[in-house]
Amino acid sequence: MLTTRCPLLSKNAKLLQDLYNVRHKMMGREGSAAELRAVEYDLIRMHRVIKRHRMRCPQCKLNDGFTTRLDVRLRPLPSEAPFLPVQVY
Repeated sequence: MLTTRCPLLSKNAKLLQDLYNVRHKMMGREGSAAELRAVEYDLIRMHRVIKRHRMRCPQCKLNDGFTTRLDVRLRPLPSEAPFLPVQVY
């Protein structure tokens, strides 16, 4: 479970944990596809809420673990591209 000084982030983490518990219960009893989709949608929405909160909250911005991941680029720059020969089959 997430431990933080920010009360709103703690509340959101608790809601996220509850959603995961609901999803696992539904998967255990083989819930309908519509119910599982609804829970998955709520999980994605809650992840976005937490991410948005962490970017805007002054207390959460000080969290080094989150801010270091924001600087990671998804694709390397052209100068950083690895030298791999093109393989032609």
